[in-house]
Amino acid sequence: MRPTSGCPARCRSYSPAPNQANTGIQKLVDSLISERGQSTGKKPGRCEMLEELIADGRFTALETSTP
Repeated sequence: MRPTSGCPARCRSYSPAPNQANTGIQKLVDSLISERGQSTGKKPGRCEMLEELIADGRFTALETSTP
């Protein structure tokens, strides 16, 4: 089944376990999604937010991927 948001499949499975190194990234993404939702009234998807962070150079795709 194709994702309705147009996100690549790699983003749909983004849910790292709490003991993984990228838990900080998950918390940052959740925080930014919440902030954006409060300021614009519409929450972006996790995939969209990750892609923005990667495009801004804050993280690499490898840092945000799950094993």
